[in-house]
Amino acid sequence: MAITDPAEFIENTVAELEQQVADMEDDMNDLVIAYLSTFAVDNKELINFSSNYEHANLSDSVFDEAYKTFVGAFLVYLGKKIVEGTLITVADFSSKGINPVGTEKKLVEKMIGFVDGKVVKGGYLANLGKMSVLRQRFHSYIIQSIASTQKLNKFLKDAKPLFKSTGEKKSAFASYYQKYAFDSVNQATNSIALYIANKRG
Repeated sequence: MAITDPAEFIENTVAELEQQVADMEDDMNDLVIAYLSTFAVDNKELINFSSNYEHANLSDSVFDEAYKTFVGAFLVYLGKKIVEGTLITVADFSSKGINPVGTEKKLVEKMIGFVDGKVVKGGYLANLGKMSVLRQRFHSYIIQSIASTQKLNKFLKDAKPLFKSTGEKKSAFASYYQKYAFDSVNQATNSIALYIANKRG
């Protein structure tokens, strides 16, 4: 049975998004470990040498590959869910005798950068998928590890909390999407509700 209550829709959608992010964590962690394992070592320690620093500058490639293989698809799913939430909110107002404005869907699509089922370059969803904050944090982690000639096994182990949750402790990756992806569903729905209320109030 189709969901018609905006609050129920948001609750169900967030649960679905949480599972998708958990699945992406595994994929992301695999990419990270594969990349970090290619740094030069001597006696099982990272070499504090120019070649490793140059290799560190390729850290963005991990995120680029993630976007291409699974993050991009997640963003499309998220965009569709936000638009669906908008339509449910509009329908909810209509059921209460409050006529929608008629531009709600286009307004939200423009707001999140999602048109015709595609993520728009430079829009909110596209920028979300770039994960700029995580890119910077990951690069800094690598540089610091090289400078301190970290042991390779510790180098790999200490990177895990960035991309893989453990028990109740969320990874930086999961926290990022919880803050900017999950909340966007709620924010978009609330924005449309406020938009209609202001127009029809």
